[in-house]
Amino acid sequence: MPASKTKYTFLDKIFLPISVVMAISLILGTIAGNVDPRTNFLFAYFALAYPYTLFVSILFFIWWIVRKKWLFALSILIIIVFGYDTLHATFGFGGDEGQAEKEAGSVRVMTYNV
Repeated sequence: MPASKTKYTFLDKIFLPISVVMAISLILGTIAGNVDPRTNFLFAYFALAYPYTLFVSILFFIWWIVRKKWLFALSILIIIVFGYDTLHATFGFGGDEGQAEKEAGSVRVMTYNV
């Protein structure tokens, strides 16, 4: 039986199950926007945790690339790309610019929504 090319270090053995849990949480957070929270309230919690789960998943993506575990890195990348709409809705990068000119007789209101 040939020896395995890649060996898992102690940190790999710890990070792998955590990475799987984060990937599942990222998937649930991605599909949470399509689920009514009145029917299944757990999806709402995954939607709230989506930015944090995404951040940790990106850290794991970097870890797996550094460790040259391409399958794990690719699976995280596929999940992030699959959830691009949720990513765009959460962080809102890009988009159209609003009107810069004030119309005559209009009132502007600024709020901080705190």
